[in-house]
Amino acid sequence: MRFRCRCSRKACQARKTLAKHPDDYAAGRTPRCPMCGNRKWRVDGWRHKHELHRYCWCNGAHYPHRYGSSVCLAHPHYGVPAEKRPRGVTECPF
Repeated sequence: MRFRCRCSRKACQARKTLAKHPDDYAAGRTPRCPMCGNRKWRVDGWRHKHELHRYCWCNGAHYPHRYGSSVCLAHPHYGVPAEKRPRGVTECPF
């Protein structure tokens, strides 16, 4: 799992995606900030929450795709004829 992090220096606040949680790195092995060289990171909770569910991995396509796209099998209205869908719902809501 990838962790979306920010530099802990208030003046910097640079973004970086780390392969592990910042606390799981061995002492001195935490990646450096590309902007200021700091090694202390904090998890960006908002970014982590909103980017975690951006893509769908259902069997509709062999690649990660957006939920609700024309190939997505996980969308609740996939394969439902237009006359049986709720009013105002189109084929792709995105």
